[in-house]
Amino acid sequence: MTKVFCLQIVLDDTYDSYGTLDELTLLTEAIRRWDIGALDMLPDYMKFIYKSLLDFFAEMEEDMNKEGRAYCVDCPKMMQRVVEAYFAEAIWFNRGYFPSTFDEYMTVALETGSCRLTIAMIFLAMCATKEDFDWFCSDHKIIKAADRIARLLVDKASQRV
Repeated sequence: MTKVFCLQIVLDDTYDSYGTLDELTLLTEAIRRWDIGALDMLPDYMKFIYKSLLDFFAEMEEDMNKEGRAYCVDCPKMMQRVVEAYFAEAIWFNRGYFPSTFDEYMTVALETGSCRLTIAMIFLAMCATKEDFDWFCSDHKIIKAADRIARLLVDKASQRV
């Protein structure tokens, strides 16, 4: 879990504060490809982030395969969804755009809250079965509610600063 949290923090900070839009476009494209060959197209400081991301999920996939839980290897897709949302927010910020509706904001914010990714990693650590994992990856109301609660609590807390 510590590795997941660290990766999330580094990616979030990179998209929010450190990367230019051109650099973030390259990083997002690399993460979409999910291929070590994309490393060469990244600025030097992003290479470490990207390689760490690939290495973490490769290690996790290897562990899941050893345990006979290869069905859990879809977790990179969850990380890709979070990164796509980070990128959408970066585009909004760089263009001075503000979402016109709460629903438009929440479409992106639910992903950047990373609740689903975090809970998925917890499920994996608890040795979730394929049925457990499939249920979790669905869009059941309770999963959507957890996403919303987590996102809004983060938003509320950040307004106090």
